[in-house]
Amino acid sequence: MLIKDFNKQRCLRLVMIAGWLFALASTPHTINAMDQNTEETMNELEESTHESEQTDESILEESDRSVTLDAQKYYAILPFSQFMNYQYIGQGQSFINKNIILEYRPDDQGIFQVAEFTDQKAVAYIYQIRADGLYELACIDPYDQVQDLRYSPQASGASASLILPARLAVGSHFRSGYQNEKSLSFIKQVDQVAIGSTVYSNVVVLEETQDGMRPLRYYYADKVGLILVQELESDGQEVTLMYLNATQGELAE
Repeated sequence: MLIKDFNKQRCLRLVMIAGWLFALASTPHTINAMDQNTEETMNELEESTHESEQTDESILEESDRSVTLDAQKYYAILPFSQFMNYQYIGQGQSFINKNIILEYRPDDQGIFQVAEFTDQKAVAYIYQIRADGLYELACIDPYDQVQDLRYSPQASGASASLILPARLAVGSHFRSGYQNEKSLSFIKQVDQVAIGSTVYSNVVVLEETQDGMRPLRYYYADKVGLILVQELESDGQEVTLMYLNATQGELAE
């Protein structure tokens, strides 16, 4: 890629992020958890992305005890709802650098909305926290204007994808995807996972299988949510596709 093309994409990403942050700050129902101004936030996003491109991941301790995902653990590892902003570093074609912003917090029915930014576009996701699990209600692609879509026709349909069940024992399975095309299993709990200098505790590992695809492993940590995605090679080697680089704007419980 030419330098001028790289700079053009970098500027485009900054403009997109700035536009969304401005819209979030000026929309009555959005969250104002960040205490930095827009310029500082944009600088932090850029700096943290470049600093962590070579981050290593390692499993420090693996638990061999029987573990069950219960309601308390379920709420502790919910993704995309415990911070205002999640910044991920991607290392593959399907998993690229992402900034995920919580635009609308869970309502009294547990429905919330996030926007996912990449260099190319933005996509909105509608989720619902239910007593039996976390569900994805809709994926709006493309998403080019900040608006509350939690109660839109797209999010009000009968179909939903189960992302994380509220109760699950190690070794048990559940179906995911709008057509139930994915099978996920709770394979283990890891006591600690280190990503760079950050150590996460009590990490739940789910493995996803789908026809024609290599297995994927999703790591969910207490008080954070999704921290790591790995692909399982045919020889058993785990290859990192995406990891959590930084969070901003922790939300009060």
